[in-house]
Amino acid sequence: MTTIVSTLLSGLLAYLGGRWSARIGRGRAFVLWTTVILAAMLLLKAATASVAVVVLVAVVSGAATGVYYAVDLGMVTQVLPDEREAGRFLGAFAMAKHLPSAVAAAPLVGLLRGVR
Repeated sequence: MTTIVSTLLSGLLAYLGGRWSARIGRGRAFVLWTTVILAAMLLLKAATASVAVVVLVAVVSGAATGVYYAVDLGMVTQVLPDEREAGRFLGAFAMAKHLPSAVAAAPLVGLLRGVR
């Protein structure tokens, strides 16, 4: 249930947060504050054993993640050096964003395959 609520909030707040950020032109503040909120939620989740707090963390984290990704991508598209090659630069951005987790996950997957 928390996944559904978190995903819905993420999508809704990505839309609303992206529009609000574009309207007021303060993308850095949105990225900074959503990062602070996500860090606080991770610390809260690590420090609790309460199911209610874990649900609250999932909801707030979903909302903050939606705003972060929308504003982050919007800021990236504003600084692209060449409009005609935007796809290439956005592809490089996507690789830079996702490659570290893929590289970090590879050894873990290898270790887990051996544990049966």
